[in-house]
Amino acid sequence: MKRKLLLVFGLSLFILISCGSTDNVFDEDLPAEKTAMLLIAPAFTVKTYNGIAVNLKTSMGMTGFRIPPGNTTLVMDMDSGRSFGNVRYYAKNFSLTYNFLEGNEYRMMLGFLDKEGNYKASNIGETYIGLILYQGKDYKKPLLTMRFS
Repeated sequence: MKRKLLLVFGLSLFILISCGSTDNVFDEDLPAEKTAMLLIAPAFTVKTYNGIAVNLKTSMGMTGFRIPPGNTTLVMDMDSGRSFGNVRYYAKNFSLTYNFLEGNEYRMMLGFLDKEGNYKASNIGETYIGLILYQGKDYKKPLLTMRFS
């Protein structure tokens, strides 16, 4: 009985740990408070950081990427999976350049935009799929949007 309970507990702990967000650190010598933290939705795969190839560890949740602050260029791919019903969206080798500030957290999400690139809460009317960059958890004011289609 104790063995079964221990096995169930161990398996549960493993599942909880593996499904959370995963942190990746670009410069191990830089203290966390001197970095910018990117939380990247599962739809995005970062391929390069400022021209340097990266292979970020990912999980089912957000992928964390702690980087030095400053002007940054990320080259990425996007695959929406089945996030938007029966439609699947792809984008390959697109670039995002942004000046990430020290000590801030940013969230890179996939969402709906209008034809001018403004965030829309739903796909009613003419909408496009796009990248939306937020600072922290302030989802009302995107810092940047990028339309894919």
